[in-house]
Amino acid sequence: MADATGTIDIRDVDGEEYITTGRAVADYAFGKSPVERDLDKARNAIPYHVEARNLVAFADGQPQATLTNHAMTQNLRGTVVPMGGIAAVASMPSGRRRGIVRQLFERVLPLQREMGQSISMLYPFRDSFYERMGYAGFPKPRFLTIKPETLAPLVRHDKPGTCEQVSMRDGFDEWRAFLERYQATTHGFALKHITNARQWRDDNESWVAFARDGNEIVGAMTFKITDYVDKLIATTFYTTSSTGRYQLLDLVGRHTDQV
Repeated sequence: MADATGTIDIRDVDGEEYITTGRAVADYAFGKSPVERDLDKARNAIPYHVEARNLVAFADGQPQATLTNHAMTQNLRGTVVPMGGIAAVASMPSGRRRGIVRQLFERVLPLQREMGQSISMLYPFRDSFYERMGYAGFPKPRFLTIKPETLAPLVRHDKPGTCEQVSMRDGFDEWRAFLERYQATTHGFALKHITNARQWRDDNESWVAFARDGNEIVGAMTFKITDYVDKLIATTFYTTSSTGRYQLLDLVGRHTDQV
């Protein structure tokens, strides 16, 4: 492919080549700089992305822009279908305003069709940029900030069910199984490929809380605590019943005076 300023070569790269080309472009676009890159950390992440396809655009042998297509699934009106999750769309300043990212999308959308991915989704930095390529808006995640002490009445109230808190390493298999059941009944719900998702287990940087009604898991929440009297950040909060919702909120309420 070519643009007004020269020939653009787009290639599918992986492994070490991606770390030193596409990943370097993404790190520049999304991180602070200059900074010494942790190449060992990048190499350790390679096994979690074997299902991903990385496209990198080069000009005169130098990487100018990149994107990654992750193999995922999504519930589309009751049917779970393959989905292409596009991430790490980035370009160097020298590659901007030249139509290079558009060329990457002209390559990745046919690739998604070849891979049987019925849906293409991404988080936009600006909606209008992707709308020009056919994307439409989707409801965004909702975030709630609360003080745990406001849940004190709920903590004191007798309620059915139980709540269990375990490390992500110990709870990963149950957590993933719950998410797959949740996805099957929830329009729009997407999941990473299991190969990618296992990084949550291996990094083991989150707690996972399970709300149970008898032997059935009716809610799951992943969270981490940033420091004493700082924040409890629940990164996911999914329930299938009021019992699950109240049990997970009860756990949050029990962190009064800690976060």
